[in-house]
Amino acid sequence: MPNGGTLYDGKVLMAVQGYGLDIPSSLVLVDPVTGAGETVVNNFYGRVFNSINDVAILSSNGTLGEQWVFFTDPPYGYFQGFKPYPSLPCQVYAFHPPTGTIRVVADGFERPNGVQFSEDFKTCYVTDTGFISAVSGDPHPDDGRRPGTIYAYDVVTPPRGSDPKLYPPTLTNRRVFAFTDSGMPDGIKVDTQGNVYAGCFDGVHVWNKHGALLGKILLGLDELAQTSEGPTGKGCSNLVFVPGGLVMFSEDRMYLAKIKAKGALLRPFVAVSRDFVKIVGPDARLEVIAKADKPEFHEAGVYIPKVNEVFFTSNKMDKPRGSDHPYPRYGNFSKIGQDGQGSYKWETLSKPDGYKLDIPSSLITVDPETLKTEVIINNFYGRPFNSINDVVVLMRPGDKPTDFKDQWIFFTDPPYGYHQLFKEYPRLPAQVYAFHPPSGSIRAVADGFQRPNGIVFSPDMRTCHITDTGFAGGEPEGAHKLDGSRPGTIYAYDVKHSPDGADHSTHPPALTNRRLFAFTDCGMPDGIKCDTEGNVYAGCFDRVWNKHGALIGKILLRLEALTANDTPEGRRCA
Repeated sequence: MPNGGTLYDGKVLMAVQGYGLDIPSSLVLVDPVTGAGETVVNNFYGRVFNSINDVAILSSNGTLGEQWVFFTDPPYGYFQGFKPYPSLPCQVYAFHPPTGTIRVVADGFERPNGVQFSEDFKTCYVTDTGFISAVSGDPHPDDGRRPGTIYAYDVVTPPRGSDPKLYPPTLTNRRVFAFTDSGMPDGIKVDTQGNVYAGCFDGVHVWNKHGALLGKILLGLDELAQTSEGPTGKGCSNLVFVPGGLVMFSEDRMYLAKIKAKGALLRPFVAVSRDFVKIVGPDARLEVIAKADKPEFHEAGVYIPKVNEVFFTSNKMDKPRGSDHPYPRYGNFSKIGQDGQGSYKWETLSKPDGYKLDIPSSLITVDPETLKTEVIINNFYGRPFNSINDVVVLMRPGDKPTDFKDQWIFFTDPPYGYHQLFKEYPRLPAQVYAFHPPSGSIRAVADGFQRPNGIVFSPDMRTCHITDTGFAGGEPEGAHKLDGSRPGTIYAYDVKHSPDGADHSTHPPALTNRRLFAFTDCGMPDGIKCDTEGNVYAGCFDRVWNKHGALIGKILLRLEALTANDTPEGRRCA
């Protein structure tokens, strides 16, 4: 019987109350894509929990390895008749998944319920719903003498780099933050300004960070009804911030309050390793720099220093021909800077997927100033490409500039056009190609993919990374649009360069020593880039790996979670 939940490592950490003697109360980590669950903890040194109710993540020190999971454990399962007599007091626990360390951090409650941290992780809020006993047959199921209270604690975090077994976090300076004037506070959330929101039956009550009641969002619910079997009302029990407002839950109804406040959710930069902290720096921020009414920002992402602009593409145009589509111009991207390496002849290489039979998939160059285009290739010895997806330029290794005649263009060619109904049946396998414009030489350099997608070279031009997005098959009528049994994988290859001065038509580059670089734990890797240190970034909703394939961090965009049935329109990082 699940109850509260929160995001943790890109998945949903659920508080499961358990059922009877056979199903213990536990914390379960649920993959939002596949629905697969993994038990994280289900006992306190052999003693079973009562009915774990809510969960929150303490992540003040940044890295995943230093995050602690806090959860409440009231005895509601026993009083509601689906759990045995409690073997533990009503307490709040802190659990450290990497080491398995667990400790009690707060007690003195009748029914510890909701738990949440302030955005700076310096304050912890815990609700006590002792006001409602939930005891079957209780003549006083609602008792005003019992707490309907929010308590606040100061959070003492462990020193950076300390042993979690010896230096766990602690909660100190317990104090009454607020006592509700009606009902009781159940689920609890905090916004970015430190205001506290709690589900209190008649709606959501809002306090400022000093505990002063600011106002209420009333849901127009009837007063909580009581029968001999206990409460049957439809009170507001919990809430969650989403893009555009606040969602409130009321048993058989769900409400959306369109308000300006934003939730103090997980920080967008989640470090799995301290190397990630070095990459993003101490003052990293995530900022929306452009918005559109429809999905305009899809792929490409080419920065042109000459004009200080970022070129990007959209695959959601209403009209098939690009010349008929009004493109917005979003101005200069002065906050974005790169060295421009890899730009082909200081022009932008684009890769139109093509449209139906009369517009073949091709590589074109676009002059970033005049926007004039030129097709440089659109077939493999007379056979049309499927749907060219991504493109990158191979330079010579070393610090010297690479002469144009020694540059090769590598590109991927999955069959998405056919599966998305805008291209004919594929006439080529799903492959990766290398093309040499000066000589016109072209060859297939890698196969064995379901959907070859993103491609990039390491900064030393000795390793090639290619993503396979077979996880998203692309079939519009497919029974399994998203299939966890298919690859969501990055492969790495060694790059064998043409010898110096060799004839490129007879001595082309090659990709050798294929190996699995990384498999994503959620979603799939789409577009891919490398930084100057060889770290690999992929648009798979949130991830960064080092050059050895170890996941070192994530940049969470707070997008809607990918579900097993569909992908939110235009709302995933590609």
